[in-house]
Amino acid sequence: ITWDEAIDTIATEYSRILKEYGPEAVYIHYASGVQDSNIRNFVKRLAIVNGGYLNYYGSYSSGQIGQAMPFVYGKRAGNGVSDVAKSEMVVLFGDNSCETKMSGGGPTYHYMKGLETSGAKVVVIDPRYTLDAAKAEVWLPIRPGTDAALVSAIAHELIVNNQVNKEFLDTYCVGFDEATMPASAQGQHKSYQDYIMGTGYDMVEKTPAW
Repeated sequence: ITWDEAIDTIATEYSRILKEYGPEAVYIHYASGVQDSNIRNFVKRLAIVNGGYLNYYGSYSSGQIGQAMPFVYGKRAGNGVSDVAKSEMVVLFGDNSCETKMSGGGPTYHYMKGLETSGAKVVVIDPRYTLDAAKAEVWLPIRPGTDAALVSAIAHELIVNNQVNKEFLDTYCVGFDEATMPASAQGQHKSYQDYIMGTGYDMVEKTPAW
């Protein structure tokens, strides 16, 4: 349909739903990957003027990011996609920005421009041969559901080959190894390193149930 038809349809249906069901029947979804924040704020302000809308939390990755990032970085913060321009290697782990964040001047635009500047090597880890994978130098098509196994294998290699940034972990992380475990949990073989290396409590001291 044309833009005029789309606008008329949205306006008509929005008015009808407000009259029949009220603002509690209006829901504005995230769409943070493809919407400019100013557009989202405009839509929310419009809905508020008409009585409000349903809020949301945790419906997709943003909820997990909001919970995890303070434990990793101390607060919810991160660098922008434009930093790809300063990178030598880019690893996209289950990230399909070229298909899910196509928004003109949004993240995909800055990602592609950044790669043009840096010429960085791109590695894509994804079961599907996505558009990102097609543009990558290396595509690793892991089996669906094996993400955690791959992460554990990478951690194992880093530990075995002494490639872990121990100073960083000792300063900012809790529970990587015995030295960074809380006092109440020390001496129990429950650290992340014990888990990865197979020396954890369940593997060392417990008799298998079978």
